[in-house]
Amino acid sequence: MLVIFGAGASFDSAPTYPPLNPPHKDGLFDRPPLANQLFDNRDRFATALQRFSECQPLIPRLRGLEEGVTIEELLEEYQSQAADYPKRHTQLAAIRYYLHFVLWELQRHWENTHRGVTNYKTLLDDLERWRSKSKQPICLVTFNYDTMLESALPVLDLNIRNLADYVSDKNYKVIKVHGSVNWA
Repeated sequence: MLVIFGAGASFDSAPTYPPLNPPHKDGLFDRPPLANQLFDNRDRFATALQRFSECQPLIPRLRGLEEGVTIEELLEEYQSQAADYPKRHTQLAAIRYYLHFVLWELQRHWENTHRGVTNYKTLLDDLERWRSKSKQPICLVTFNYDTMLESALPVLDLNIRNLADYVSDKNYKVIKVHGSVNWA
């Protein structure tokens, strides 16, 4: 079985704290962001933007995306500009450090909010019940940089301590397509 986790898995990870519409009207500014919220005007984000100030010229555009344009598309456009405008390399490096810092900090604070009660653990418990009957292996694929999935894996008696642990279990494989904040 293949199970895919997208950005919404982290955003809506705590059943006790479901997201409201519009986001953050619940006062939970430590909620993991969706991709289009990665540069929102939040206190923790502002602190990170001060720390990695080289990316600040790009932030207004990343906050005010045109209809139909994704963060990924805009960052890809900036990457293509770097050939003619070398300063973009420095700005994009600062964005990478910013994202690492923000995602690491938000996850830490979000864990203090939900105290370990997550939809990840409930889903993994359901998957293990299915797997124990079917005897079929399960591959967990995540597009998230955070380690919320890894934090839930002890429900399956799995602990990730190094890169090899992601694929060493015979019943479960964990694939992190974009990498992880703990790989830095």
